[in-house]
Amino acid sequence: MLSKYEALLGQTVHYPAISPDRIRLIIELVNVVGRLTQQCTANLAQFQLPEGQFITLLLLRHFGQLKPSELADKAGLTRSGITTVLDGLEDRDLIRRHHQQDDRRSWHIEITAAGNAVLDELLPGHLEWLSRLTAKFDEVDAQNLQALLIKLSAD
Repeated sequence: MLSKYEALLGQTVHYPAISPDRIRLIIELVNVVGRLTQQCTANLAQFQLPEGQFITLLLLRHFGQLKPSELADKAGLTRSGITTVLDGLEDRDLIRRHHQQDDRRSWHIEITAAGNAVLDELLPGHLEWLSRLTAKFDEVDAQNLQALLIKLSAD
């Protein structure tokens, strides 16, 4: 357990109404998410694709042309954050920006053939990796985990 979590867990002695076991459970969840995030980042790094760029390409493939503001909202990024992501993708010719015909101040973003090729190469292995993460669960385990995560995120 990381020291920062040991320190947090250690504070539960000062709060008798707080269960150290419940805090430990959340710490384990945070650790799992952290490890998965690191592995995902490493998987995407093989394609020189930060997560924001990957998500943006996926969104464009799924929804078609979008405005930068729509991309930012769907990706959970700020307007300035999406601009940085788009600049990086455009530099690699993975997306193309087009002025809207009726409003030259507004842009539409579309994925290019090169962007689709990167996704075509990346997605099979990435989706297989994601699928393997829960391969040790039977159907009941998977349904129980999903129900528990939904219940946890409901607050």
